[in-house]
Amino acid sequence: KEMVLERRGDRLGDDPEALFSGEFWTGKKAVEFGLADGEGELRQTLRERYGEKVQIKSVSAPRPWLKRRLGLSLGSGSLPSLSGHTPADWAGGVLRVLEERALWSRFGL
Repeated sequence: KEMVLERRGDRLGDDPEALFSGEFWTGKKAVEFGLADGEGELRQTLRERYGEKVQIKSVSAPRPWLKRRLGLSLGSGSLPSLSGHTPADWAGGVLRVLEERALWSRFGL
């Protein structure tokens, strides 16, 4: 509470009891309470503040070792997704891909 009060200061609404009730506030309600300055999409907001030439570097999660080593692409359709499939179906798909990679590697491919 102290950090929010210190950082947001005068921008906070007049009802600190409602603000610190334990609920969380997003969107328009957060703006009304003074917890956010406005609503927007990250890229568009940065372009508005810093111009059209702003460069935004995408950062993604590191790929797991098995994906890097074997070139597995779990989301591209080469393996079944877990939604709608049993774990046994998914494991069978992984084994199928591993066997296929092993066969192709015999030819140096």
